[in-house]
Amino acid sequence: MRRILSMPNITRNKKTAATHPKSWFAASENRTWLVLIGLTLFTTIIAETGTLTWASVALISLIVIIKGRLIIREYMDMKTAHPALYWSLIIYMALFSTAMLVSFASFQP
Repeated sequence: MRRILSMPNITRNKKTAATHPKSWFAASENRTWLVLIGLTLFTTIIAETGTLTWASVALISLIVIIKGRLIIREYMDMKTAHPALYWSLIIYMALFSTAMLVSFASFQP
């Protein structure tokens, strides 16, 4: 089973007995984790500006699809799953984002 956030490889320096991580950013899970954090912060900044427009809600919906796809591929191990299962989850994410746009449209004056 893959760990969500893997620990960096640690090497010991015999002279100082200090530990140094070896290329923590090189692991795919760690890059994905940082991208997810960045996208979450970006959507938070957009949502907290005060005024939501169609463009901002559409951008947030697109980011939801991107984040969902990253989570499905990297953390649910769907890279090797049956294509029908993989695409059903992707379609679900797209439908969820569409529902977010429809609910935004229904509450506009």
